[in-house]
Amino acid sequence: MQPSPLLAEDAVVDRSPPPSHDGCRNPDAGSSDGTGALLLVLGYLRLPELLTFQRVSRLFRDAVAGDGLLWRRVTVQRPLNGRLTDDALLRITSRAEGKLESLALMDCWKITDDGLMQVVDRNPSITKVITFPPLG
Repeated sequence: MQPSPLLAEDAVVDRSPPPSHDGCRNPDAGSSDGTGALLLVLGYLRLPELLTFQRVSRLFRDAVAGDGLLWRRVTVQRPLNGRLTDDALLRITSRAEGKLESLALMDCWKITDDGLMQVVDRNPSITKVITFPPLG
């Protein structure tokens, strides 16, 4: 299995509370292809599982890539933290389609202030940014 081009197979996406995919009110949830149920399940997967899952088929790849709710809360920690660059962070957070809500970078020493500011500028609805230790 090839490593993810995003270098994010070890990052964690905070899923509590889970994204608001409401299968009961989603008209697609009962569709015969199971897309609604698939989206509901994806909300509980961690980032490494999502990146692996998207390699299974085109349907799964499109389901993961096309759902910005899965990418609204991102936490990056060991061991990805030492490999994550500004460009990789931008690729990961761009999946939120400008609606990233929170970002936690735990000991991500390759992330620069400029890289973090690009993420914040591209996501005007971001309300929480945690960096430990502080970037500088």
